[in-house]
Amino acid sequence: MIKRNPELPLSYDRRFQVWLYSPSMSRLALRSFPDSTRDELGSIEVMFQGVEAMQLRTVRDGLVLRDATDAEAEAIGESVGGRPLSAKRRFVVLGERLRDGWVVCAWLAVAENDLDYSYMPELVAEIGLGVIGSTKKKGD
Repeated sequence: MIKRNPELPLSYDRRFQVWLYSPSMSRLALRSFPDSTRDELGSIEVMFQGVEAMQLRTVRDGLVLRDATDAEAEAIGESVGGRPLSAKRRFVVLGERLRDGWVVCAWLAVAENDLDYSYMPELVAEIGLGVIGSTKKKGD
């Protein structure tokens, strides 16, 4: 199930890692790890498109997606050297605090599916990245 530009906040108690970052396409994709000990075999994907700036860890336990407050958006602008960021961008914080990470993007999408972690994320394949590999579901 894909949610485009979902209402925030969203919270996931899963381990995520950066799965794809493409500066030329201004695209960032995070993906959850499968965890068979918690009956979490599927994947949660978060894709940011039109990425203008970001600060994040490559692996994180738990993920909260929320819109930045005005003060946080101003702090983000200052942290990128006062470089002007597009007014039509979405400022998304990746935790409870700004230091947990953030992304400035045009839009984001979230997908929950039963794709194995080793396959191309559904969101990446969906928007036509030129699928390298398979989008087969486990058990196919």
